Amino acid sequence: MNEIAFLTVVYPGCTDYLDDFFISLKNQTECSFDLVVVNDGLLEFERYKKKISNINIIEINSGSGISKNRELLIKYAIDSGYKYAIFGDIDDCFSENRLEVAVSLLETCDIVVN
Repeated sequence: MNEIAFLTVVYPGCTDYLDDFFISLKNQTECSFDLVVVNDGLLEFERYKKKISNINIIEINSGSGISKNRELLIKYAIDSGYKYAIFGDIDDCFSENRLEVAVSLLETCDIVVN
């Protein structure tokens, strides 16, 4: 297991963003992380997971709504012993050093918002 959990939620209607999201994670300078995904009803997510072989993807199923999904992600990260938990929205693309910078800032700060 890696020390870093990158946390997000997928849902029906997000497929327009998935390829760009995965590409931006694939290109990170910090590549030792697990992608923890709450699947809130996206039936074809398995097809997207198969496209990305170099990222360890952990899928948690849900259908409980936005706040419950975030709670599930936080609980999973804590229970699994990750040192760092970094949230990202599925419709975002990230700079290549997003994880590297976030981890660096989290060394001295409890919470980092960007």
